[in-house]
Amino acid sequence: MFTKKTSARAILKNLLKALAALSVAVTVVVLVSNQITKTINSLAEKKKAAFFLSTRTQMLGLLRADLEKIGVNDKKLEQALPPDDNISGFLSTLKSIADQNGLNKIFK
Repeated sequence: MFTKKTSARAILKNLLKALAALSVAVTVVVLVSNQITKTINSLAEKKKAAFFLSTRTQMLGLLRADLEKIGVNDKKLEQALPPDDNISGFLSTLKSIADQNGLNKIFK
């Protein structure tokens, strides 16, 4: 009834089933591992974003409090510094003041 040929076929058949089950298990483990990694990375990004948002909210609150302290003095602050886009007026005024005081320095 059991010859070497039928025994070899039965062993080979069971071995192929075991290899198929092992390959399916490995595939499932790899897929689940990738999904876990994606979830962990997503949670880390969300945590960083939440921390950044809370820090930004705190900074905005401090800035609003500081701006309330300044009040209407912001116009004085704007006039105290030359505008960034056109500094030639500031340089000409500085040159005229230097000429009045006898300073012969060239500003460029």
